[in-house]
Amino acid sequence: MTLTRPITLTLVCAGGSLWAAAMLLAGLWLLRIGSERWPMFEVPCLVGGVACLTMGQYVLVVLVANRLFPGVGRSPWVWWGVELPLLALLLGTVGALVVFFSAGVLP
Repeated sequence: MTLTRPITLTLVCAGGSLWAAAMLLAGLWLLRIGSERWPMFEVPCLVGGVACLTMGQYVLVVLVANRLFPGVGRSPWVWWGVELPLLALLLGTVGALVVFFSAGVLP
């Protein structure tokens, strides 16, 4: 049995939306509640929350928006204006965590 394109597109978009929503909620939880609940891990919670928010937005752009609007996804302004800054922010937050842990700033 083969799935038709509309069914496959619906499944990919639904899965990508759920994945992005879970990452966004995890990021918001880390930013708001995690840093208050564990004061000793305030900086990792803040940086991890920003990383989760960024990853959720990137997953939504790549898996859902590019599939629903393929003509827009091919234009260079989407790559340079949306996807690349999100990827740079994600790599920056992961790099900040690595630097903080290696410098001994974080427990």
